[in-house]
Amino acid sequence: MSSHAIDLVAVDKHPFREILRLAVPLILSMTGLVFMQFIDGIFLAWYSPVSLAAMGFAGMSNYLIVSLFLGTAAYASTLGAQYIGAGRSLRAAASTWQAVYFSLGAGVVITVCGVYARPLMGLTHHAPDVLAEEIVYFRIMCMGGWAALLNNALSTFFSARGDTRTLMTVQLGGFAVNALLAYVLIFGKFGVPQMGIAGAALAAVIAQGLCAGALATLFLGRAQFRTEFGVWGMRPFDASLMARLVQFGLPSGFRQFVEMIGWSAFMFYLGRIDTVSLAATTVAFRINGLAFFPVIGLASAAAVLIGHAQGRHMPALSARITKRCMVLAEAWMLLWAVAFIALPHQLFAIFGATDAGNEAMTAQIAAAGVVMLRFVAIYCILDSCNIVYVFALQAAGDTRWTFVATIILYGGFVAALSIADALHATMAAEWTMVTIFAMTTAAVWVARFLQGKWRTIQVIESDIEVA
Repeated sequence: MSSHAIDLVAVDKHPFREILRLAVPLILSMTGLVFMQFIDGIFLAWYSPVSLAAMGFAGMSNYLIVSLFLGTAAYASTLGAQYIGAGRSLRAAASTWQAVYFSLGAGVVITVCGVYARPLMGLTHHAPDVLAEEIVYFRIMCMGGWAALLNNALSTFFSARGDTRTLMTVQLGGFAVNALLAYVLIFGKFGVPQMGIAGAALAAVIAQGLCAGALATLFLGRAQFRTEFGVWGMRPFDASLMARLVQFGLPSGFRQFVEMIGWSAFMFYLGRIDTVSLAATTVAFRINGLAFFPVIGLASAAAVLIGHAQGRHMPALSARITKRCMVLAEAWMLLWAVAFIALPHQLFAIFGATDAGNEAMTAQIAAAGVVMLRFVAIYCILDSCNIVYVFALQAAGDTRWTFVATIILYGGFVAALSIADALHATMAAEWTMVTIFAMTTAAVWVARFLQGKWRTIQVIESDIEVA
């Protein structure tokens, strides 16, 4: 076993402790991300409900494009974890380099999308005032997409090692910078011109760029990494390893891409109902993120442990890790389900207007949002399965099947949304569809995991192949 590998004996003996040891920094990072999005949403709600509505769809559309490349490059973390578990740590550093090269190429594609922001956003036929701000936000986020991609690619080295504390420190620092810059740029403080939604986008891009710079400095600057992982020596482009990253990572990236198509379609159709429905859904998603993103932190920690276990051919341990992670995730989601039912008015009150001109629309947004949170309370209980089991399947290399299943599931979801739109369905009807859909996907992932075909998938090459 590599000296860098996680102690799997300790993991098997104290699974909850070891999952939480890795997960707490990731949970704090995810909480920081949610807090950042929460703050951005509050600032834009104070600035203008129109800006809030525009950020919801434009932000999701930007992530729709970026997610394909993020998901592919992020698979370097799984490759790295399995290599370290198998005692081949140099290959972990090489995997990160391939993710960096992939991300640099992807950044060009995303920048081009930003050039065509006007025609792309124009397809929505949203209200003219909303559309104008969607174009601005989408363009800036795409032009700066390289920052998020490099931040993601460099993170894979640290997550593969289980060094979640470093990731937490860097990401929380970035979130703090984002919050400060968003306040200054949106409202025009300290002599800076008031930029509104453009300021929110610029703050996010700058913060991501700073995080990428910090991770690059740590990755290349630590003597330990140069000595033990050969980070500089492993920098050459490796066609075979890039092919392996694409083989397993691209289905993962496409899965996220398809998921974002589904959720972007949901936002698109809600925007066709009215601006209030779109803005209320934007806020509801921000609030739901308080429950959702910490579970991603838990699942990410479990995925690291599963990667190490699979690298050492211990699928039974991977199954136990997944089940323990599910227990923790479900307990967390149950707490938030209670909060969504008991405190919906208080949660939406945070996004109240600060001037008389916005009070009427804000009251309508809050009223609609309270109804939405009741739906969220129902589906979030099973939504943890959509996170934990997908992460576990991905970490074991079952990316192709999950991609195909995602196409089928989300294809049906978008078709149902299209039919509902043609029938002029209400906001409540479309949220009912979302709730049913979330429960259905959860059942599919659980069934696939219990089937057990992931146990025999080989993600990394054998020692003989490398030699």
